[in-house]
Amino acid sequence: TLQAVYKAYSGRKAGPGIGNFMSFGEFQDLLEQIDAYDLEFPRQRAGLAFRLGMMTQAEESYASRFQEMTFIEFQHALGAVVSLRANFQYNRMAELVNIFFTKHLFRAVPLHAAKA
Repeated sequence: TLQAVYKAYSGRKAGPGIGNFMSFGEFQDLLEQIDAYDLEFPRQRAGLAFRLGMMTQAEESYASRFQEMTFIEFQHALGAVVSLRANFQYNRMAELVNIFFTKHLFRAVPLHAAKA
């Protein structure tokens, strides 16, 4: 389940009093764990996928929100990962997302969520 993966990988690096957001480092950890990288989407492009998933924030000088990914932004970032990978075709987006989730994302599903 996507929500379980987000919960398992988000908030681990947050300081006290910070909400449950996913940081860029946590997003990178997830991508590494699920073996998301390929020839067209190397590790160096993880930041691009992270930023493509994020909403634009008006204030980036005094607030850290632009570095804190919400669940909906996480979903968008995963879509960006799929679109940046090799052999992407726009007319096959739904199919490719399904394949990516089936072949890769299951590796990050916590054991208790997989049994449910």
